[in-house]
Amino acid sequence: MLFQKGQTPQFIEIRRIAYQETYPLRSAILWPTDPSQVPLPTDPDGIHFGLFTSSAASASPISVISLFLEPDSQARFRKFATAAEAQGKGYGSQLLDHMLSEAARQGVKRIWCTARTNQTGFYAKRGMSIVDGTESLQKGVAHIIMEKML
Repeated sequence: MLFQKGQTPQFIEIRRIAYQETYPLRSAILWPTDPSQVPLPTDPDGIHFGLFTSSAASASPISVISLFLEPDSQARFRKFATAAEAQGKGYGSQLLDHMLSEAARQGVKRIWCTARTNQTGFYAKRGMSIVDGTESLQKGVAHIIMEKML
């Protein structure tokens, strides 16, 4: 449950979802002008999570994240998006924490992501570190690899 100052408490549910359920948020938040960037060829192989609230206007998640297990006890998370009106309220942090716990349960020792450079502070607050020399541009958006040992 999440309590916000001056608001009615909201009940949070985080659950696995079908990869197709991640597409609306991925499109709206991450690539609103380039829908070709939304689906990943590896989506069917991932573990996808959605965060839902009791006050959501529909049965759609307000935050999504996708986990991809890799060899050697590693995993990558991708396409982490939270609805614009839900950002800055702790929903994304809760979903990220849930996904990290699930990764650890799956035996993951190192998890990584390709973060937008304007989001590195968010990930650093959650114990992730920048991997030096990994800066890149993807469709004109600056990214960098970040990692965390679990």
